[in-house]
Amino acid sequence: MKRLQYLFFAFLFFLFGSHCGDVSLTVGPDTYNEKIVVDGFLIPGLAPADIRIMRNFPLNQPLDYNELFIADANVAITDLTTGREYPLVFNPLPALEGKFPGYYYAGTDFIVEHDRRYQLSVQATINGKALTTTSTCAVPPAGFEILNDKSAIDTLSYNEKDINGELEKFTLYFLQSPGIGSYVSSVNALDADPQDSTTFIENNVLGVDWENLKRDRDEAEEIDLVRFVQFQHTWQWDITPTGQAGERSEIDLEWFNFWFYGNYRVILYAA
Repeated sequence: MKRLQYLFFAFLFFLFGSHCGDVSLTVGPDTYNEKIVVDGFLIPGLAPADIRIMRNFPLNQPLDYNELFIADANVAITDLTTGREYPLVFNPLPALEGKFPGYYYAGTDFIVEHDRRYQLSVQATINGKALTTTSTCAVPPAGFEILNDKSAIDTLSYNEKDINGELEKFTLYFLQSPGIGSYVSSVNALDADPQDSTTFIENNVLGVDWENLKRDRDEAEEIDLVRFVQFQHTWQWDITPTGQAGERSEIDLEWFNFWFYGNYRVILYAA
């Protein structure tokens, strides 16, 4: 029987959000305004990377993937403790691999640190309009830790049940991060292969078959790499009750995060 295994690492992250004004939505012919859309996170101990700068589209216009990502924006992150600004550069290589392209810091003198505040600033032109947006995030103190010896992280058969008929799940036990009450797990199938349908779990809990990963489900069509990545790399949000720093908590990984046989890398973030 094919089995699932995974390894994991733990880091902290904070999502950047763009300033979009009023959160209410009114649909009409004159309601569209160009906006910069930001998607990214900072990981302490690493340089900034995979900061995706995108644009919005009108509701009545098909989303054009080729125009979604902005490659010529001016993007920078400022360390608000020192006041120093670090420019980011665009990396187009992920797009060639069917992944999402983003901006990163190309130098070697900037590492994200715990217990600091950072500001992202973006300048971009959309439909001839010069736009700007900023976002500030605070990275919490250190203290977040996964308890490897307590966690159920070894090997399971897909959708496996115990002797009592109860569903088995991978479970992460961890110490909470100071001041953080929500967590997200990133589940990445390391052995997924777009050229090998046998790596895909056909008997999955949502009943999705291999044809769903193709451009138009035609037998002769190739796998849509963007769609493939969405199955290969999934996310799961978990809200943990607020407690004291260092308090033990747990997160179960649901089976709808697992679409391929083989090994997995799971990263747990305090968000």
